[in-house]
Amino acid sequence: MPQPSIFLELRASRRLQLFLFVLHALAAGAVVASAWQAWAAAAPPAGTMQAAVACVLVLGALLLFSLYHGIRPSPVSALRLGARGGLAVRDRSGEWRDCLVRADSAVLPCVVILRLEEVPPVDGKEEGSRSRLRRRRVGTLVLPADALVDRRQFRALRVWLRWRGGASGAAPA
Repeated sequence: MPQPSIFLELRASRRLQLFLFVLHALAAGAVVASAWQAWAAAAPPAGTMQAAVACVLVLGALLLFSLYHGIRPSPVSALRLGARGGLAVRDRSGEWRDCLVRADSAVLPCVVILRLEEVPPVDGKEEGSRSRLRRRRVGTLVLPADALVDRRQFRALRVWLRWRGGASGAAPA
């Protein structure tokens, strides 16, 4: 009797967005502080104040860019975990793609970092029993606990990855 696959709906993670924005703000603050210290130590020529203001404006633009990338929707909207170790991802257009979980994925108590390798469709144009495969695309999904609808789904993903995800050479979901 075939076991049903597990369907996981993904959503934007507020914790990850906040974490990335704070890290980018700290990095921008460190750059400003080091530039300010160097500017204050030397006798600044007349045009350096404009350069400092331009630097702050550029860093502000980079922070806004970081915020935009944190808010935009993920290219992956759902996961389907197969009973035999296969995994499929659904993109925003609703198309499902079979993937393999790479060995360099990480399963931690508060976050899962999925390294996925897309299973390319077989190109039947080559002669013989071996078919030519397209180049495999590799992507990374960072999934904190709040990226899934509830904690049970996050736990199901973690358990699946511990017990079945390692057998990623199995048939896709």
